[in-house]
Amino acid sequence: MPHFKIFPLVAAVALTTACSDSDNDGGGASLAALAAPSSTLRITHASPDAPRVNVYVDGALALANVDYKQSSGAIARPPGDVDVEVRGILADGTELSVIGPATVTLEAGTRTDVVAYDSLFAGANLNIKPLILTTDTSDAVAEVRVAVLHAAPAVADVDIYVTAPDDPISSTAPIDLDFGESAGPLTLAANTAYRVRITPDGSSTVVYDSGTLSFNGGTDLLLAALENTTGIGDNPVNLLAVSDDGATEVFDSATGFEARVVHNSADTPAVDVLVNRARALSSISFREARAYSDLAAAGGNYNVVVAASDDNDVAPIALDLDLD
Repeated sequence: MPHFKIFPLVAAVALTTACSDSDNDGGGASLAALAAPSSTLRITHASPDAPRVNVYVDGALALANVDYKQSSGAIARPPGDVDVEVRGILADGTELSVIGPATVTLEAGTRTDVVAYDSLFAGANLNIKPLILTTDTSDAVAEVRVAVLHAAPAVADVDIYVTAPDDPISSTAPIDLDFGESAGPLTLAANTAYRVRITPDGSSTVVYDSGTLSFNGGTDLLLAALENTTGIGDNPVNLLAVSDDGATEVFDSATGFEARVVHNSADTPAVDVLVNRARALSSISFREARAYSDLAAAGGNYNVVVAASDDNDVAPIALDLDLD
């Protein structure tokens, strides 16, 4: 996965204590100010067709080369107003301002999420926009705190179900979200198995299934439904789990791998492809390229053999592949 750079954003705090023989030397007030809850800022790229971006805070470059589905994680900031600007990085390396500068108010004991979401353009007009979410973080969480967001512009309204792994979705009321809407944060028990499923609004047809998930106590997440841009599977969305450490994509539980086979040996006749000794593809000729979806399966270790179509005993290529 490509990485992006994080530039220091934490303001230096000077603590000055007056020297005095008195117990009321002013140091208590300074210590109280130091102990007051700070604020944090978290910035996430959730626009599926936008290029990589640079993020500026108060005019200074704060995050560089941020790609879709990447997040800054938590950035400590003193409370107050900050100006956030997002600039798309064009092919020639120049920048185009796509969001802001937008003034965001950071409050003590609060985390502020700035999510750059929606399609880059609507017609000829810039359409990407910031979504601002705030969460009270002044109290430590022993359980699990989860907010959910629908940020997939090509996907209609959805219902989101959070259940025990074996419970039917009918066992709980759904979280009903239109595009751009959020809900929560919800409080869940720690170290307990959960399952997140998504259906079209009012439907019982599951279009995303996280499989079994479990979170440690103190976990604080934003789960954003984003478009499935892997090209693998029929699920329209995957979940992006945004934490204070960054972001991780949670794939649909049925997501496996797809492989494309290209015959590019000019003096080799047509070939078959055998996977675990069973013929998977037949009669691939020179210059022929099969579709990715022609060879799809669950992740795992596979023995792959390329053999002559006329005689599978003639097998010039034999590989053991670990496919994720």
